[in-house]
Amino acid sequence: MESNINDALEAIKKISAANFEGSIGSKVFAMSGCYGSGGEKISKLLAERLDLAIYDEDIITGIAKLTEADREAVKMVDDGIDQMSDFWLYRIINKKSFSHVSFKRHLINVVFSLARLGSCIIVGRGSHVVLSNSAALRVRITSSESCCVERLMKELDIGKEEAKEKVKNAKKQRGKFLWKMFGSRLNDPTQFDITINTDRMTENDYESIVDAIIAMYKVIEKRK
Repeated sequence: MESNINDALEAIKKISAANFEGSIGSKVFAMSGCYGSGGEKISKLLAERLDLAIYDEDIITGIAKLTEADREAVKMVDDGIDQMSDFWLYRIINKKSFSHVSFKRHLINVVFSLARLGSCIIVGRGSHVVLSNSAALRVRITSSESCCVERLMKELDIGKEEAKEKVKNAKKQRGKFLWKMFGSRLNDPTQFDITINTDRMTENDYESIVDAIIAMYKVIEKRK
């Protein structure tokens, strides 16, 4: 996967964002999910089925390499930090210059470059917005807060209140990031090609969900 990140960074140097539309590779999925909805496991099953690379934290690494910015500064922006006094203090102490505008520009370039390489799942980071006019399939895996909490309690072996706090924080940060970067809402169904609610499903059903995602991709692929 590291080699693919390096290939993507090389591609960024040669390709301008204006030339990306309609030029992505095959089997590209922009995956978004509520924390605790099962999205991560479904993504892994999809990746195994179609032999896809999954890009998540790798995108931050790619942006940090591209901009030669400190990774922690990039992570602070990515996490949706909005206490600008703290951010400015960090920049002064570490003598770094990095902004949301710069982050967005490089994020878009990295996402498009990965998509152009093809055969990948790009998780979150507004990738479904960036690739909205391409042949990528935009997938949203969702679930009610109560179901997400129950899953996390079992998976992480934690109490209900802790699980609830994790779900709420993830929802808040992801929603804030998407709105600040792209002016988009996660609860807007028109931003996705397929939305799957896993409330009434168990892990035994995830293979069937992957079947549905692949079937929908074949429909979208024909529109190339």
